[in-house]
Formats: sequence, C-alpha cells, structure tokens
Amino acid sequence: MGLWLKCPGCHAKNPLAASVCVKCGGSLDNLSVDKRVYLIGPEEEAAPAVQPPPPAQAVVPAAPVAAATKPVKQPNKPRKKKS
Repeated sequence: MGLWLKCPGCHAKNPLAASVCVKCGGSLDNLSVDKRVYLIGPEEEAAPAVQPPPPAQAVVPAAPVAAATKPVKQPNKPRKKKS
C-alpha cells in the first residue's frame, strides 16, 4: 500500500515526491489545499514506469556539396601586334 497524489487535471496517481504529473505533465507544485487529493492504493496501480528512450543513432555528417557556380572568368590578355 502506498500514498499517492491525484493530478487535478487528468486524475492520475502520482508519487508524493513528483513535481509534475507522470501522465499529462501538469504541475503538482504549489497546489492549493482544495485541489490536493490523496489516494491510498497498491504500487502496481500507479502510472506505468517511464521507459528509457531508444539508443541514439550515430549521425554521420554529409559530404560537403560543391557549389554549382561558374568559375570566375579571367580577363583576356592583350595580344601582341605582329610587325
């Protein structure tokens, strides 16, 4: 048996030490006396345990993409005149 705090938003059971609801994420800090509802019940009735996130995928940086611009054209050199 355990003592739980009922969320005023979604009515889910939360551990007394929780500062946010485990189901809806609503704040449980600084609740007024009329909004605080305590429940007595077995632990297995509590909200399901939070599962750890899946392992992060390795991020391989993409090869740099060459700019699709034309090369800068050099000015023509003056030709020598034939004498």
